[in-house]
Amino acid sequence: AVYGLQPSYRRTDYGGADVVTRWADEFLEGVRAVQPAGPYRFLGHSFGGLVAFEMARRVREAGGQVELLALLDAGAPYRPAQPFGADWEEADWLRALLVLAGRVVELELGPSREALAALRVDEARRRVLASMREHGLVPPEIDDVEALGFFHAFRTAAGNSYLPAGPYRGRVVFFRATSSHPQDFEPDEEQRAMFRNPAMGWERWVDGPIDVVPIPGDHVSILRPPGSLRIAEALAK
Repeated sequence: AVYGLQPSYRRTDYGGADVVTRWADEFLEGVRAVQPAGPYRFLGHSFGGLVAFEMARRVREAGGQVELLALLDAGAPYRPAQPFGADWEEADWLRALLVLAGRVVELELGPSREALAALRVDEARRRVLASMREHGLVPPEIDDVEALGFFHAFRTAAGNSYLPAGPYRGRVVFFRATSSHPQDFEPDEEQRAMFRNPAMGWERWVDGPIDVVPIPGDHVSILRPPGSLRIAEALAK
């Protein structure tokens, strides 16, 4: 069976700088409730790749079995001199979320950053939620409490400063997007150096082989055909 994991959005505390380890705690508890022991197969995209890595690392460290750890275009852990978005206002975060969501459905979603900044924070959040709901990007039943939790989770995940307590000892399959997108977040100098490596810096944290699989598309579009089909094909082998 395949299970998708996400945090509960009925809260506003997502662990701050410790968000990766907090979510790994929560998700491993859920995984073990369904399957108490391995072998496990973990896969994560983007920030989710960090959480999948931490989950797999812990299982292996405790002597458990991990049959597969697959990372979908997830940048390796590093701690920037300044947290991502440290100087952003609420309108910047909400606009960034809309841009990312729009790329999923290949549409330019409004409102603009300027329009959001002109609104009260609660009204700006409602407008963003309405825009995403209109395009099927959030479940229709999501309420204001869960929406607020989702916004907090997005912001916390983007600003994480996760560094693993140790390496993952085993093989990793790393799916790397073959192209960039004009709306990708601008990496800093350390990230640019990491990204020049085929494994995007994961060689620092993996004690084992890293199989790099190029996937046609950018960081978001790899989740649609033909990229998603290539990923499924590789995982089925």
